[in-house]
Amino acid sequence: MQIQIEHILLQALMVLFPTVLYLAIFNDQPNKKKRTLIFALILMLTSGLAQVFAIEVDDGVILDLRMVPLYFAYVYGGNIVGLAVTFFYLLVRVILGGWGMVPAFIVLIIMTALIQLFAHSYQEWNTKKKMWVSATFIFSISTFLLLLGLFLLEISFSYTVFVTSILFILESSVVTWLVVFLIESHREKLQLVQDIQKTEKLNVVGQLAASVAHEIRNPMTSVRGFIQLLSASENLSKDEKQYVFICLEELDRANSIINDYLSLGRETNVKRHQTMDVVTEIKRSTNALSSYANLRNVEIIFNYEEPVYINGDPGRLQQLLINLIKNGIEAISDSGKIVITAVKSKREAVIYISDNGEGMNEEQIENLGLPFYSTKEKGTGLGLMVCLRIIKEMGGRLEVHSKEGTGTTFEIIFPLADEPLQSENTITEEDSVSV
Repeated sequence: MQIQIEHILLQALMVLFPTVLYLAIFNDQPNKKKRTLIFALILMLTSGLAQVFAIEVDDGVILDLRMVPLYFAYVYGGNIVGLAVTFFYLLVRVILGGWGMVPAFIVLIIMTALIQLFAHSYQEWNTKKKMWVSATFIFSISTFLLLLGLFLLEISFSYTVFVTSILFILESSVVTWLVVFLIESHREKLQLVQDIQKTEKLNVVGQLAASVAHEIRNPMTSVRGFIQLLSASENLSKDEKQYVFICLEELDRANSIINDYLSLGRETNVKRHQTMDVVTEIKRSTNALSSYANLRNVEIIFNYEEPVYINGDPGRLQQLLINLIKNGIEAISDSGKIVITAVKSKREAVIYISDNGEGMNEEQIENLGLPFYSTKEKGTGLGLMVCLRIIKEMGGRLEVHSKEGTGTTFEIIFPLADEPLQSENTITEEDSVSV
């Protein structure tokens, strides 16, 4: 046996080339299901090519980088993609045959079990940690595979086998390190581009708000005043009064849109941030929307066990809550309920706002927060843009869980603040609200 340098280099190419191809062409696929399918197919191709062009150590005993695509299938694609790539790998390995299947299958089972221990938290790690943990994991698995193969198959150990084994282990680790680096760098680039695009759009909206809001509001105020005087006339028919009511309603809606524009263009004074009780602010917000909810035949339920404190501007938090609750009410076509829950989770305050309305598909969820994108017939999308800005100002984040036909849950997460010794926001019986 000779040291198969060409096959060792070819193994690296078999993994790196499909990865670069996917990142360059397919990763911008807007449909998440199609993107996941393409990712799974790329990993299957990588696994198959790695085994076909493997490093042959002995008759029926081969070394290849098949564990690398398997690892990425689980940590980046999830269990479904992981199982699909695993099944394809097993199929190819059985076709190739040889005694080397036995240690390969044993290592596969152990590897899959170990990945499950950290796969759920993998995406929360920073890039540096992902790179080194992944490289170390593959290094350990590759080393274990070699030692197990030498033990079970009683391969004659020679200088050539030793050098080939060392090169294979190092190659597995280095290629894994590079792939993680490529994937995370590409993700950061895409995120940066999206942030720049959103920032540019927000700047345009803010400048537009500053330039036209005042000129629009003055004539609107005059028109609304005269229409209100007209509505008091006794000479109007029932239909004419209905027309007047629609005019007032549309003027109010236009004024609400202007307020959203102004919120996007207005800088928030960070000094106004203070420690406040989320429970109190939720009660005030639901109280403000109680009549609107009753008109829409929607029940608002608020669940909490104890005060939950965060740092922020109470007025801005109420604006955030009112926007999201109002959206939930409007998403319910006939009658239903909004369930709001405030809880503590480790060092975070979490607010859940759930409705049993129409729900959204994956494409609609991804587009939430974009200017002038709305799932409502007469919506502008500006309300949610304001919500996202408020959440960012307060150091929080938003997660959306939705399914068509079953409803939507907005999960708002803020850093938890220490409970003040004497808080102005302490909940009393007088503050309690029943909606």
